[in-house]
Amino acid sequence: MGTNLFLSPRAGPFQPSRMLAARLRRGFTVKALAEAMGLDRRNVHRHDTGLFAPTAEHLRASARALRVNRPAPDTVIGAEN
Repeated sequence: MGTNLFLSPRAGPFQPSRMLAARLRRGFTVKALAEAMGLDRRNVHRHDTGLFAPTAEHLRASARALRVNRPAPDTVIGAEN
């Protein structure tokens, strides 16, 4: 099983700095990532800043868009399958 860049190495809580770093590394703007995820750009901004943690569905969508490993459902704290 791969490691998801948005979670701590021990599958702890969501870390916004990891999502932001992955977004910037891939050259996505907030708007471009939001479009790739099918979300409003305000949601991506909230994830970037840590105002809101993304849902499991949003984590999977961002992982697909940013081409990083997807989290296993049981590694996302508070995620529903």
